[in-house]
Amino acid sequence: MMGAVTLPAAILAALALSSAVATARHPAAPQANTGEPRRAIAVLADDPSVGPASARVTVVEFADFQCPFCRRMSDTLRQVRQRYGDRVRIVWKDFPLTKIHQQAMPAAQAARCAAEQGRFWDYHDRLFAAPALDAATLRQHAVALALDLPRFNACVDSSKYAETVQRSRNEALALGLTSTPTLFVNGRMIKGAKSYDLLAGLIDEELAAETR
Repeated sequence: MMGAVTLPAAILAALALSSAVATARHPAAPQANTGEPRRAIAVLADDPSVGPASARVTVVEFADFQCPFCRRMSDTLRQVRQRYGDRVRIVWKDFPLTKIHQQAMPAAQAARCAAEQGRFWDYHDRLFAAPALDAATLRQHAVALALDLPRFNACVDSSKYAETVQRSRNEALALGLTSTPTLFVNGRMIKGAKSYDLLAGLIDEELAAETR
């Protein structure tokens, strides 16, 4: 699938999703899944988010910090935040593809540790801007953001948020997701690194529907 990172064939087969493997082998332009019914995606209290809970549009992103297409989508979502402000809420859900991205799980846990100090989105941006996600780099980001380093290190070293990240990953698998990024715009699923214009068009549709 163009614009997305997909789980390996063995995992897909285990989930009885062999059609996704064929898609991965024969890339096609990613499109919004507007023909599918809307999904009710629960936003939990500890899901990192930006924008008010009362926003008219909620964009939920299942993503992986080691995914190059998620890096591209992070830039697109930054544009969304700048344009729509409080009309849109963006919610992050961890979906580390652990079989192909060995650094994604530690990075996700480190971002949660940064969230303890109110810096999730700053840390998120630094992770996507970095060429590597090794342990030393994860700590360098904490230093650059002037986090309480002993507290951050203790959080990371204890794997405090391993279960939290795994719970989010399990949520993605329960929804049948196989690739990152996967987004839900008011429950409308779209897959892959969409262009800003496509995503903004969907958001505009949702905003227009709310005013009818």
